[in-house]
Amino acid sequence: MLKRNEYPYLPLGRVFKFVQADDPFISAARQLAYKFRGQLQQTSAAVIVRSENIIGIGSIGQNYHAQKGCERIKLQLPTGTGYDKCPGCHADNHSEANAIRNALSFSNDIADCDLYLWGHWWCCQQCWEKMLTNGIRNVYLLEHAEVLFNKSHRDNIVGKQFADM
Repeated sequence: MLKRNEYPYLPLGRVFKFVQADDPFISAARQLAYKFRGQLQQTSAAVIVRSENIIGIGSIGQNYHAQKGCERIKLQLPTGTGYDKCPGCHADNHSEANAIRNALSFSNDIADCDLYLWGHWWCCQQCWEKMLTNGIRNVYLLEHAEVLFNKSHRDNIVGKQFADM
């Protein structure tokens, strides 16, 4: 497990929790990421859980990428850059933000809920701010996410994360 200072961003006092691939909620997030993957090589999805029930879902760029593609890919921008060039990649359309918006659209109170994120190994500052503001209790990632979804790690599965589907 990485230390706080090894993540690109992690708020003080927060940690990631990890689950195995057969966890039902990380599996649900994976299914959602697969459904909305579009042309993205690295896609992600989040589910918000209360009392063993999914009450919110979201994936990165959910509808934008499926309908219009990714502007960053079209412009051949390097990984991690140009998020302002693509509305689907903007932090307001990250998986976590879309899941929060989805849960709230059904008048769900998400305070003390958990968020399960498939396809990434950390959350950006804007997503953490949204999660903290809305009272998300824990953020769960897939076990070994820091290797599996880190494009710069030699053992990553980016582009192969759905090979068995």
